[in-house]
Amino acid sequence: MKKLLNKIINNWPFKVLLIVTIGIAVIATGITSIALSTSNETLIEESSDTYVDNLIYQTNFGTDPIIVVIENTDVESLLSYSSLSILNELNNNVKDLEGVFYINGPISVIEYVGELSIDKYQQALDGLALGLGSIATNIGVMIESQPDVDTDALALAMNNIISAQDNITTGLENEIALMENMKINVNNEIQLLTTERDALDPVADEPEYLELTRTITVLTGVDNLYTQMISLSENFSEGTSQTSIGVQGILSQLNTMFTTLSMLDSNLGDLQMNLSTMASNVEMLAANFNGFTSQFPTEESTVTQMVYPDGVNINPMLASFLIDETHLFVSIILEEGTAEADVEIILNEINDTLSDTSYEGSLVSGKPVLNYDIKSSMMDSMKIMMITAGIIMVVVLLILFPVPFRLLPLFIVLLAVVGTIGIMGLASIPLTMVSMAVFPVLIGLGIDYSIQFQNRYMEELIEGDNNE
Repeated sequence: MKKLLNKIINNWPFKVLLIVTIGIAVIATGITSIALSTSNETLIEESSDTYVDNLIYQTNFGTDPIIVVIENTDVESLLSYSSLSILNELNNNVKDLEGVFYINGPISVIEYVGELSIDKYQQALDGLALGLGSIATNIGVMIESQPDVDTDALALAMNNIISAQDNITTGLENEIALMENMKINVNNEIQLLTTERDALDPVADEPEYLELTRTITVLTGVDNLYTQMISLSENFSEGTSQTSIGVQGILSQLNTMFTTLSMLDSNLGDLQMNLSTMASNVEMLAANFNGFTSQFPTEESTVTQMVYPDGVNINPMLASFLIDETHLFVSIILEEGTAEADVEIILNEINDTLSDTSYEGSLVSGKPVLNYDIKSSMMDSMKIMMITAGIIMVVVLLILFPVPFRLLPLFIVLLAVVGTIGIMGLASIPLTMVSMAVFPVLIGLGIDYSIQFQNRYMEELIEGDNNE
């Protein structure tokens, strides 16, 4: 075999050199496909049940999140309209980026609450506004000139308002019952998962234990969401019931007024007072109705009402994002298999959004951020290692290897490194913390063998003319 190889090289040296050059060039194209990996497949077999189950979980529920920690002087400042406006801008800028599975934070709570029964409430408020407008018109005419009043039309309008309020109350009660059933189901699921998790060993069964813990955390958030939704619906149900009672009282007073003209002035005074109360309630509903949209409210008063539903205590769902009195967090959950380039875009968008704001120095962390920094650090370290090794080898060869073409071994080692990386890229073999250890060994052995080969070749040339 050696004689055949020697004969081929001796007879067609330029052709062999051309073929080798073309082969190296083809292999070198694989460098562009090389990838750096620090994910689970570098630690566990991809065909194992654990890896497959984890992949299914991440596909349905997202992977490890990027955590953005916001700092301010106190809780009131953290949940102020200006602070939440910054978080809303962050939410809007990041949520549609490639690789983002879901953003869990104060804004997601505000947006979700606003998605409840928009059409139903809008129709009810429209009917209520129409009825109140009709009553106000008739009452105004009565007070100014006391003409004959169309009692049938007025009673019909009042009954329409009562019917609209009752429909709202019934709809809200149905929704409350449905949400209470769903809350019971969620609580049962939490108890089952908690029992299953408590039966595990946190160390020996760490992956499953952590998966159950994260699932329990998500379900607890859902439970808190249902609690808030039930509380909000109960408040609105009470308001609509009171409004209906008020309208019924007005109708009763009007009947009395129609039958007893001597009590007209007194009844009109009571009617005006009740209508003022109703007007205030409807005005409050109308002013805060933009809270029932999936968009961030445009009125600061609406946000304040969402943050402090009872005027004093913080919404429990929003309180779940508070770390302490001066910090809250936003969780940006990524999709399974999010590329490093997409993670970089997401991180840049976070930094760009928070720059030039009071939260410019916020902490951005999480496993995806750590993996991104590890990959960047590994690539930088690899570049430094290769450059440093090259410089040292050049110096050593120039000083300790006094032969013609003394830097030729370095060129040979470079070809070996290029070939190795190219083959890894063509074969879809990623760079890992383990496979990177190949390159120091490759450089060390390659330079030694190249020097020995060249030195032996030069000895043969010096000893005689026959260099076969």
